[in-house]
Amino acid sequence: MEHKHIDGVINMEMVFEGLLSLAHWQPILAIVSGLVIGSFIGATPGLTGNMALAITVPLTFKLPPVVGIPFLLAVYKGSLSGSSYSAILMNIPGTSAAVATVLDGYPMTQKGLALRAMKAGLYSSVAADTFSDLILIAFAFPLANAALNFGPAQKASLLVLALVLCGGLLGDSLAKGLLASMLGLLFSMVGLDPIVGRARLNIFGLGRMESIDLVAFLIGAFALAEVLMQIRKNTNQDIGSGKVSMDIGEQREGFTFRELFRYKKALIVSSIIGTVIGIVPGAGASIAGLLGYSTVKKISNEPEKFGTGHVEGVIAAEAASGAVSGANILPLLTLGIPGNAAAAILGAAFLLQGITPGPTIFVDSGPQMYSIFLAMILANALHVPLGSLVMKAFSKIRSIPFHILQPVIISLCILGSYSVNQRMLDVYIMLAIGVIAYLMRRVDIPVAPMVVAYILGRQTEMAIRQSLLISGGSLKIFIDNPLSLLFTSCTVLLLAWTLYVKCRRDASNKLHAGV
Repeated sequence: MEHKHIDGVINMEMVFEGLLSLAHWQPILAIVSGLVIGSFIGATPGLTGNMALAITVPLTFKLPPVVGIPFLLAVYKGSLSGSSYSAILMNIPGTSAAVATVLDGYPMTQKGLALRAMKAGLYSSVAADTFSDLILIAFAFPLANAALNFGPAQKASLLVLALVLCGGLLGDSLAKGLLASMLGLLFSMVGLDPIVGRARLNIFGLGRMESIDLVAFLIGAFALAEVLMQIRKNTNQDIGSGKVSMDIGEQREGFTFRELFRYKKALIVSSIIGTVIGIVPGAGASIAGLLGYSTVKKISNEPEKFGTGHVEGVIAAEAASGAVSGANILPLLTLGIPGNAAAAILGAAFLLQGITPGPTIFVDSGPQMYSIFLAMILANALHVPLGSLVMKAFSKIRSIPFHILQPVIISLCILGSYSVNQRMLDVYIMLAIGVIAYLMRRVDIPVAPMVVAYILGRQTEMAIRQSLLISGGSLKIFIDNPLSLLFTSCTVLLLAWTLYVKCRRDASNKLHAGV
């Protein structure tokens, strides 16, 4: 068979064929429907992007590949950006991808800047998503082959680096931040041991679980804790800071694409981080969002504003998580290896459509693949106007008095935590985590380090233990490979730099105190 595709080179003949296949109303309608459905599912706590894909895959059985696959990709893209809406408006991450968005998004809502935050998140997510899709189209084979080099040691080194980078979320008090991080690591160890399968930390039977459910944990830590804080304040004001009219916020505090490029450093850095993380098997949008947010905070000219309602923080988080959507199907398409659950669902959809992911995909299904690539770009273009309409619908939540919204949010917390596994234990866990997070906030212990440590803890433990099993307990495995050496060196240098900066700050404070 004559190969029509050369690795790493775009075949313009197939691009033209794909464009002709896409130039019909059915694919466009599928993309529009997918974006709207995905946005609403993503914004609903407990309904994740993976769940959205699983629910909608059966709808594509009778559709041709150039209609069905773009529909599913649009659902996934919509769910990633949609998860930021409830995170910004109600402090409830719709999915784990929006964990970092909460840190500045919700404080912006409290300042009456909800629409500005949501538009900044949407525009940055779409821009980063487009960047990621272009990387996918142009460099599919080289990037997928690079991702294949990530073994347990490389992944462990990257995750440890991510934990260190996220140290910027510890807050003003290092002791309180470390206490929160240790608490998060403790929660990540509840359940079955990932290597030997034995129950551990078997409190109230929790050790028999695979792990504490992520959705229940996030809803408790952010949403329920915020409701409890508001109840304590006994406020009857809106969920925002006194802004009762959406029109006022829209007129005074909008956000434009031109303004987005004032924060081009944050946009570029987070887009690159999200693309790289998306390629790595097993990583995902939650890790990308946290790592992008922490990295941009470190290089920002105004790091002290992060966590207080700074739009650059929203851009950093949403750009990093948005860039994952294109990159995470690279290993799937070119190597046949799904890097995460979303890619696995999409891989099943490809097979159902008669397209076999792997090295020969461009030979066997070249025109269809380029139709799908072009559909991804089209979905990004349509995402802006459609996302704006969806966010305006969600923005009306701000005009509802909190004493009315409060029971609705609590109901959503219970429904969201129950809906994933249909078990009451997750509801009880959500309630317990919510109370713990509330008590932490009462004594000024930051919640973000606990959440970060919980999300990264289990994956880091698994990767480190797998690496040590392979090496027979030798730590040399973390510097043997060039990638492992690079990540480990960055971690050591970052720790040394952090210690140096802290010593200089302490010395400066003592000098001023002496004066």
